[in-house]
Amino acid sequence: TPLEVTHTGRVRGLKKEREDDSEGHANAPVVIGVGQGVKPVDYPALDALRDQLGAVYCATRKVTDKGWMPRARQVGITGHSIAPKVFISIGSSGKFNHTVGVRSAGVIIGINTDPDAVIFQWSDVGIVGDWHEVLDALTPRLAAALVRVDALAAAQAFAVAVGEALEGGPAQGLAVHVHAVDTDTDQPLAGA
Repeated sequence: TPLEVTHTGRVRGLKKEREDDSEGHANAPVVIGVGQGVKPVDYPALDALRDQLGAVYCATRKVTDKGWMPRARQVGITGHSIAPKVFISIGSSGKFNHTVGVRSAGVIIGINTDPDAVIFQWSDVGIVGDWHEVLDALTPRLAAALVRVDALAAAQAFAVAVGEALEGGPAQGLAVHVHAVDTDTDQPLAGA
């Protein structure tokens, strides 16, 4: 993002640019969190989901330390704290240092191949499976489910969409765990 620079002395700035605008994910209603389980060569595969949801990307510290995403996209203790309506974690283990930066999210959706990944302790909706397969099956339905303004209603709609996508039983190696509750009654949401 080009910034205007004014002349204030002997040194004159010709141009000032930031590598990445961190305000994009700080105020976004939907954020896709990328962990080291998603290699940079695969980032274009996430673009369809990002575009359908109008989402932006953020990353774990391990991802930014490897230079896979700019440091401005880092979320967690040593990065930014964000509060999107929906946070979709893909390929992140869910360690505290990262997830503390998204604890104010309305709904957290975690996708990981490890059924014991810590991200599932933080997730309202957790899907155990290869993220490629999960997104292929769910991207069209997820976009429709997340149109709702209320984040918990979105989680409920997402849970129903997961059920429809996996009708007839989950694909081999794919398990779905939904933890969506009504915040007023602490009761599970219908259909979740």
